[in-house]
Amino acid sequence: MKEISVEEAQSRLGELLADACRGEVVVVTDGHSQVTLMPHLPLEDDSAIDGPFEPYSSDEMIKIGERIIRAKRQ
Repeated sequence: MKEISVEEAQSRLGELLADACRGEVVVVTDGHSQVTLMPHLPLEDDSAIDGPFEPYSSDEMIKIGERIIRAKRQ
């Protein structure tokens, strides 16, 4: 495990991500806060979305966006 401050991590982010991809756990700290970069785990094929659902079409997304904008303006 590698622990590094936010200040140092800013200039080494690419290297830290590569380390995490190779399997190393990297902990980035900022005072009392910590974030852990861990190796990538492959996702299962959308098993969390079961049912008769289909992705929205472009037209449906546009209509939803327009509806939200109208509601915010009111």
